Amino acid sequence: MLDRIATAEPRFQVATDAAYQPLTFGWQVGGVLEKATGKKLGVLMKEYLVQPLQLNGAYFSVPTNELARVALPILKPKITKSQTQTSKKTTPRKPNLMERALVFSGQDPQDFQDAMIPKGMKKFSFFSEQGLKAIIPSANGVFTAESLAKIYAMLANRGEWQGQQFISPEVFPQLSQVQYKTRDRVMPLPMHWRLGYHRVLTLGKASKGFGHMGFNGSGAWCDPERGLSFAYTHNFPTGSLTGDYRLWGLTQETLRCADAVLTGRKGWR
Repeated sequence: MLDRIATAEPRFQVATDAAYQPLTFGWQVGGVLEKATGKKLGVLMKEYLVQPLQLNGAYFSVPTNELARVALPILKPKITKSQTQTSKKTTPRKPNLMERALVFSGQDPQDFQDAMIPKGMKKFSFFSEQGLKAIIPSANGVFTAESLAKIYAMLANRGEWQGQQFISPEVFPQLSQVQYKTRDRVMPLPMHWRLGYHRVLTLGKASKGFGHMGFNGSGAWCDPERGLSFAYTHNFPTGSLTGDYRLWGLTQETLRCADAVLTGRKGWR
């Protein structure tokens, strides 16, 4: 994959626009780290995050002896043609309301399709043993919520954790600096992209923190001003363009409860 990424050509002229890369960004960053250090990405994560933070479950490529810990989704059994009494004629699917709205707003749904669900992806299962053991850092990282929250707690503490400085004070401000404020070519709403992170998605409560919503809707964030970190993980497919909306609601309530403790006022904004 790293060779394919190296020879790929961007769809638009460099530095003229932005496009979220939900499946390939991890290979780009991970590939640079591997070339620079001579170590595999999983080894680097274990060396620089898992062991120093004493994480109890954080993997790019799940070891065989840890596969039993993974909470696999419970899926509905597939109905074969022999089980159906009548077969329906296949007709081209009409654009849904969201797709029509995106087109009307000037966004191309094909950019989203190609970024999120490229051709052939439906044949691959991220939850198979092969999928869990693969290194697809943008899409198949396997974490406990506790481990994710601990990583972001270190970020909420501005790169320091229990006496260890993971990120230098000079570099840390760059993580929260917004690089792109308008809507990119893939996501249907402005994400306020940082260097790999985006804004905290809520139902109205303001936060200057940053985090990332995973490919299937799990997510985590930190809020250095509140000294707060948050993580939400699940094991079911989501059909929303912006992940699992429960993450938005839980984030909103977490910020409200934190403000009740910090300021005595819960509020909605």
